[in-house]
Amino acid sequence: MAHHYEITVQELDGPQGSPTGRSQSFQTHNHDDVLSVMERIQGSELVSEPERLSFALGLKLFGETMLHERGNALFSEMKPAFGAFMRKLKGGVRGGGERGERPERGDRPEGRRGGRGCGPRGEGRGRSGHRHGGRGRI
Repeated sequence: MAHHYEITVQELDGPQGSPTGRSQSFQTHNHDDVLSVMERIQGSELVSEPERLSFALGLKLFGETMLHERGNALFSEMKPAFGAFMRKLKGGVRGGGERGERPERGDRPEGRRGGRGCGPRGEGRGRSGHRHGGRGRI
């Protein structure tokens, strides 16, 4: 089920500090509840305070565009890096949201495997013991 949004960007000052009155408004949808994602990221310490809401909104808008444009060659090089970034981000939000607390895959202790589950495609149970579903998404 898609969540529908209307987003407005209004310029408050121009480069010289004078009001411009410019704005853009558009409607969009997302497979996630963007407002809940914004609340979770706002309550974390993943990025600095003034950047949290714009980071969350920009990330969700960009990610949804990538999903809808998955056949577009423009995004082909970005897909693997974006997937790795999202896994790291989701781990940071669930793991308390401290900046820089999660080790990179190559920096994990010996014997600890990466991935989301026990199957070849990450099926199975994650660290919490629950099957991976649509809950807790970013």
